[in-house]
Amino acid sequence: MRRARLLRLWLLVGLGWLIGCDDAEGQASAVGAPDAGRAIDAAGNLDGAPLDAVTTDAAGENDSAAEIDAAAENDAAAEKDAAATNDAAAAHDGALSDSGTASDGGPPDCSAESSCVDAGQCTDAAGDGGCPDGLRCDPATGACAAQRCADDTDCPEAFYCALERGPSCQLGCRLDGCGVVGDCDPGRRLCVIVDRVCDPERCPEGTRCLPARFDCAGLAACPNGDADCRGDEHCDAETGRCVVGCLDDAFERQDGFADAPALVLSPPDADGARHGSAEDRIVCPGTRDFYAVTLAPGERMRVTADCGGALDCLDARVFHENLFDHSDLFDDIASAPGFDYPPLGASREHETTYTLEIIGHGRVAYRLDVRTTLQGCFPDDSEPNDSAETGRAASRRDDFFEDQSLCADDEDWFCGEPGANGGLDFVLSTTPPSDPVSVELFALSRASAPDGLIDPNYDAEDVSVEMTPDGTLHRFRRDPDTASFSDEPWCARVRLADGGVAAEYAVRFRIVASDDFACDLVANGTFDTAVDLDAVLELAQDGLLTPDFVQAVPVDGDLCPRDEDYFCLTAAAGDTLQAWLVGDGVAGTLTVQFFDPLQRPIGPAVEHTGSWEPAVPAETRAPAAGRYCILVDGEGPSQGTYDLFVRRTPRADP
Repeated sequence: MRRARLLRLWLLVGLGWLIGCDDAEGQASAVGAPDAGRAIDAAGNLDGAPLDAVTTDAAGENDSAAEIDAAAENDAAAEKDAAATNDAAAAHDGALSDSGTASDGGPPDCSAESSCVDAGQCTDAAGDGGCPDGLRCDPATGACAAQRCADDTDCPEAFYCALERGPSCQLGCRLDGCGVVGDCDPGRRLCVIVDRVCDPERCPEGTRCLPARFDCAGLAACPNGDADCRGDEHCDAETGRCVVGCLDDAFERQDGFADAPALVLSPPDADGARHGSAEDRIVCPGTRDFYAVTLAPGERMRVTADCGGALDCLDARVFHENLFDHSDLFDDIASAPGFDYPPLGASREHETTYTLEIIGHGRVAYRLDVRTTLQGCFPDDSEPNDSAETGRAASRRDDFFEDQSLCADDEDWFCGEPGANGGLDFVLSTTPPSDPVSVELFALSRASAPDGLIDPNYDAEDVSVEMTPDGTLHRFRRDPDTASFSDEPWCARVRLADGGVAAEYAVRFRIVASDDFACDLVANGTFDTAVDLDAVLELAQDGLLTPDFVQAVPVDGDLCPRDEDYFCLTAAAGDTLQAWLVGDGVAGTLTVQFFDPLQRPIGPAVEHTGSWEPAVPAETRAPAAGRYCILVDGEGPSQGTYDLFVRRTPRADP
């Protein structure tokens, strides 16, 4: 059995290596693409479809009737549009006006004191507009006429010089103008794809490949705006056609610190909070958007961005109004839950203007939101949980509560029912520069009794405290079958220590049942005893997980009921981390999920797959350098053997 598993494992390693490699034809690795939850099979297919589909029907015998009909309709539309444009132009070919002729013998340009509006009229210099590509404005007739030419070089791109029509510039390909696509059909003036691979990226601007015939007869119309265009195009509002290039939004006057528009905040609400937003914004590759935000004395802001549900779409930085004050430089991923600034406890005592710099990963449409608070920290999603009776209930055996906060005299409660024979593992982590906190444990009956709060069942001395470079860990643990609890809810009370002002933290509330240790556990059942992937010779290079390779972890993955396995590695800021499970014959469901250096979950938990199924990786991008861990967990009593695969992809330099 073990030999069969090892053989399957190495087969998967080989296939994983193939997944991670880019071939000479530009096929991208599905596993390496930073988009969680996508299915990848061993052949490198994404969601069951080849990444680089190649049509092999050289004779075209399998062209469907629907495709041919669609091609005919596209041809008819294309010819009709071209005929309308060219006939209108031809009607004025060679026409002379009272103002003479242009240097090429065709209709003259407008004079220096006038310009050509959309209708083809020459107006005062204050007017604007012009004729479409390939046409010239005729001031005598008030129409746009075909541009005269001697050869193709006199015409705009996507036009050729038609000797039989003037000669004049007409829409269509040049005989040598199809490049790698193929040949220009001299009769139809359409590019024909000779290798019959209908890749739309290979057709000239403004056209689309028709799969029924493998030519570029389709028009790149965009009645629905940019949504109809490819990622490297935008919809030209004047022509209604897709053109290459990213188009910024209508608000685009914000490409630098000097012209950063003010993001206006609303008047304060009853709690003193304010809100402002920038909607329908677009940032293009190579450009950046800037916004100026002015905060009142003592205010902090929370910045979030929405890219239509896309993950890892933007980066954001905050500059103090003094551009050279780099001590206030801030860098974070602007996706939910966003980031808060200034850092906790660092708000200024005077009105301060900050500049937000938004950097897109490609062309990104986004909405930016800014909320402020005068209370030091922002209300969290557990409120109101200020007492044992209103405590945040652990709804599962193992629950996480992230982005929690404490301010001033606030206190937070978290409750669950371990049972008389059960155990509890409560972990709280704070991030710098949070003030110190204290943790106490109460049975609900004691917390509700008169003066019960002055006598906790377990006080702060029963909670271990560990200082780390990434923050402070508070941990209370009692194993099952130790008679540590009674049959009622038990609650953890979290407060600021004496003199504390504010703290931000996360909580893990894990109930350990008495039968969780029904089989022998391996030695990696906690964060502290996790397998160090950086130290595994088969996986590491210079003390780090070898980058850009799919790695099969060479350990026996055996999970007992309600067991957990941990694996940890070091990542640099911006590294993309992936992990997935393959398990045959698992009883129940196993999941894999990443945790950050403060042992908080980051990214979704993803279920295991069988060896015959496409792999689905859990994925995250490391927001900061540190030790990241992988948790392999079973839902309820799930158990079985598994193979774990991991990959680390360093972030490309901008």
